[in-house]
Amino acid sequence: MAYTGEQKDRKRYGQGTYMFSNGVQYTGERSGDPSSNDAELWCMKKQFGYLFLSVLLMFVLYGCGRDLSTPSRRLVGHWKTSTALEIEYFVSKIDSKTGQGTITMHDLREGTVFIGKYRIRDEQPKGDEVAIIVTWPEGSEEVIDFWVAEDGSGATMYKIYIRYVDGKTEP
Repeated sequence: MAYTGEQKDRKRYGQGTYMFSNGVQYTGERSGDPSSNDAELWCMKKQFGYLFLSVLLMFVLYGCGRDLSTPSRRLVGHWKTSTALEIEYFVSKIDSKTGQGTITMHDLREGTVFIGKYRIRDEQPKGDEVAIIVTWPEGSEEVIDFWVAEDGSGATMYKIYIRYVDGKTEP
């Protein structure tokens, strides 16, 4: 590591600007021999600290996001058809006590809303398929098969593609 004459003169005062081979510049007080690694070590610790805080922030932000571990958990949220049908679906989490969730179908063209209770019929936890049984208010039951993308961005039901909109579970 090469130092300019000015930096060598500053040695006796302990103050200086030091440029390291990796391009990091350190301005501050140094103790001891200018060839020591004190300042470089301090800069590395500082950079590691920033890296650690960045990773921690990423975990906090993404940790509060959706649970994408299984198809049924990826299904929770607000979905919209990508066709002229203009239908939105709102799917709630399964209640651990009752084993049921709520699915709301909102037809934007007609303004109708249908709310049903659903339970999981079959699921491939490590895959992308989940089948639910929906019980509509008039008592009829319907099986709906979903193929949910691993990243949770889209799904297919009745051979119709629906896209994830947000985490809302009711209109």
